[in-house]
Amino acid sequence: MPPSRPNRLHTFRWLLAGLACLAVVGFGLALSLGLKDAAAAAQTLQDRVATTQALVRSGDVKGLSASLPAIQASGQELQRSTQRWQWQLVAFVPGLAPTTKAVEAIGDAALIMSDATLPLADAVSSSTGGTDLLRRVPELLPLLRQVTLGAQQASLALSPATNSGAGLGIAEKALEAKEALDSLATSTDAIQEHATSLQDFLGFNGTRRYLVMLQNPAEARGSGGLFSAFLILELKDAKPAILEANSRKVLDELRIPTKGILDKQDTALWGEAQSKWASFNVSADFPHVARLAQAGMAARGTPVDGVIAIDPGAVGAVLASTGPVEHNKVTIDATGAAAFFTKDIYALYPSFSDVEAKDELTLGLLYATMDSVLNRPLDLAALATSLPEAVAGGHVKIWSADIDESTWFDQLGVSGSLESADPGTLAIAFNNGVGGKIDAYVTAAAALTPGLCVDPAFDLAGYRLKTLDLQVTNNAPSGLPDYVDFRLDDGPKTPGSTRTLIHVYGPVGAVDMSATLDEEPIGLVSGTEAGRPVWATEMELARGETRSLAITFAELPRSRPNPAIRANGANPLSITDAVDQGILTCPQTDIGTSP
Repeated sequence: MPPSRPNRLHTFRWLLAGLACLAVVGFGLALSLGLKDAAAAAQTLQDRVATTQALVRSGDVKGLSASLPAIQASGQELQRSTQRWQWQLVAFVPGLAPTTKAVEAIGDAALIMSDATLPLADAVSSSTGGTDLLRRVPELLPLLRQVTLGAQQASLALSPATNSGAGLGIAEKALEAKEALDSLATSTDAIQEHATSLQDFLGFNGTRRYLVMLQNPAEARGSGGLFSAFLILELKDAKPAILEANSRKVLDELRIPTKGILDKQDTALWGEAQSKWASFNVSADFPHVARLAQAGMAARGTPVDGVIAIDPGAVGAVLASTGPVEHNKVTIDATGAAAFFTKDIYALYPSFSDVEAKDELTLGLLYATMDSVLNRPLDLAALATSLPEAVAGGHVKIWSADIDESTWFDQLGVSGSLESADPGTLAIAFNNGVGGKIDAYVTAAAALTPGLCVDPAFDLAGYRLKTLDLQVTNNAPSGLPDYVDFRLDDGPKTPGSTRTLIHVYGPVGAVDMSATLDEEPIGLVSGTEAGRPVWATEMELARGETRSLAITFAELPRSRPNPAIRANGANPLSITDAVDQGILTCPQTDIGTSP
């Protein structure tokens, strides 16, 4: 018996329902697969961007060059995924639109940035050494411009991703990326702004010659250490040539003409020290030191256009990129260069009869270091870490007679200038007063403590008292070589003792009020240099002794409550009591009050 009509209708309804379910499932599956592809592409892009960021931070240009094509591929895949109908449909779902737009923006930004960066990364990674890299500067600058424009465009493309409505934490990460891109655009644009200065300095627009001076902090000098050896470096179209390599001792019979460079204040502070090559670099203001060096080289008949000062810390930074160097069967590397030049070399050459051999080894290793950075392949990742640390530590200083170039060096932080430093900065110049090499074992710690407001009776209403506490310790061990542990002065000949000359450069406009040495009141020699007050005294230090100098001064409140304190020395200055004090003000009439 044939089925009734109602039954057939019922079956047909179930069939339609089943087909509808299949359609829904099929649609959901297609939608899910489409979104899954986009999600997978986004995750892959995120992982590759994270890897690339790590390469950028480490300075691994070759790794960066290899990773950027992968970023491009991931960006393109994400773009394809977000153009499919499944993604476009989800973009219309209320509440999801900001997130989908953000994902699309991230893909676009990544693609823009990788396209802009790859040519520069490829060009830098293919360089064969320092000389080749310098020679290619003119062709690298336009590629750097592409990076600047790419960063600007990528930052603009990221704007939709910073929408607070974007989910999954995308908005926060996009905002961080946008800020990083803006910073990159600013820094690369600054390099291009000084492109002419860079090319001039490298000799593309006329031959340049530079004095490269090695300073040894084992015998302290205000600009870094005893001037011990030098090179005359010529750059013509960025092609380097070492015209001379010599010990400083070949200059000792000559005098530096100081007329037009030194004034009465300099003479009061330093006497005749700045006219002698063994002591001319007593000042903490490197441009001042460099002008003296330039005048001395001109008087010698070897004029230079600028001065580059390095110390063992800078040598170590270079060797981190080039690998070890060797001279006369002595090898130094990045980790041991500082200790070798300040301590170990005197174990090899302990007496005065060894001076000539010691100086020859120092000069040979300096020459080998310069040759390695110019002619060996460079580990740019290592250099990207070691060089900024060396600059921050004051181990590299550069001065040019060209004002535009000097201004650029100020901005880069390599000028060693006190005039261009923050007005609130304090600088401490340690100078060896005996001629020995014990400063490799001398350490110092500084603390800056705020005090009361100044009595208006001193015509310093509104000024606040501050006290710089400086502790200096002589950690010299027993049994040091004769060449290290000796004194040319008239002080006590106690083994392991030394005398340290201390010049404190106060904040601009500061006035010294009082000083104590080991809590006993003392007078200070006062002067000015680089637009700052300078307060000077000295310390006799026996082996194992710690002495304390306290200088109280008055200054007006500044926008930076915790100023920088910097000092030269073989060992870093230890800064203590760095407490955020806020912007402190003093009343104009109250006496001896706290703000």
